[in-house]
Amino acid sequence: MYEIRSAGPKGLGVFAKSLIPRGTRIFSERPLLSLRPDQSASDIYTLSRLLAPKDRQKLLSLSSHITTSLTFLRWNQALFYTLKSLFKNFPFLLPRYCHFEPHRPGIFQSRNSLREHVAILSIFRSNAFQLATKEIYQAVFPGISRINHDCVPNAQGNWSEGLGRFNVHATRDIRRDEEVSLSYLGDVAALRDARWGKLKDGYGFECGCEACDLGSDVGRKGERRREETRLLLGEYAESVGNGGEKCVEKELETMVKFIGMLEAEGITGREVASM
Repeated sequence: MYEIRSAGPKGLGVFAKSLIPRGTRIFSERPLLSLRPDQSASDIYTLSRLLAPKDRQKLLSLSSHITTSLTFLRWNQALFYTLKSLFKNFPFLLPRYCHFEPHRPGIFQSRNSLREHVAILSIFRSNAFQLATKEIYQAVFPGISRINHDCVPNAQGNWSEGLGRFNVHATRDIRRDEEVSLSYLGDVAALRDARWGKLKDGYGFECGCEACDLGSDVGRKGERRREETRLLLGEYAESVGNGGEKCVEKELETMVKFIGMLEAEGITGREVASM
């Protein structure tokens, strides 16, 4: 049904080997590595060390988007983890190692281990899905995490609490050799610069999809539709927020226009179904 291969500057991606009809389940996977709501980024490396060697290798094979600032942050996090682990396991060393000796064996992570720590933090940051369930806050998946972002995706992911799996379905027919895509963002009406900001902060890259290309007619028209929709939604919210009477007709008109924008952009799935 699909294959994982080069997607140019995006690294690897998932591509249809044949026509994937709308509604087809493309993936159904359990998490490779996940964080509970009561855990944080400082637990990621510890959890990764509990993985079976085969699963750990799958994790390390995933791509990550690295910037200079993110690299600096990851090294700081890795070094902080090392120091925290040191003084947690060897509290008697605290006064002595205020002037620590990093060359002493068995105390600090090796440089290679620190590199791996940084790599795992970057991989998790670039590939984790926000599930925000009672049991799982964020999770990385072996195959689904290969699916790249598009602001107008052709697939959608949903977490099944009962199955304990993340399922990805095609929201429209996906042609042979077309890349399967998901949206990493929640606000489908966000303007290009806002989307770029969230993607840069959250995943370390800027999107180059058709909707983000404001040099094209498609991109410019889409941006205008989003601007008009945001203005419409803002006016309606302001009216209700200022004590204006909630008018069913006005609400219906607003929702119909919002759905029109989604359909004109080619956005389908829960965004339209939940209106």
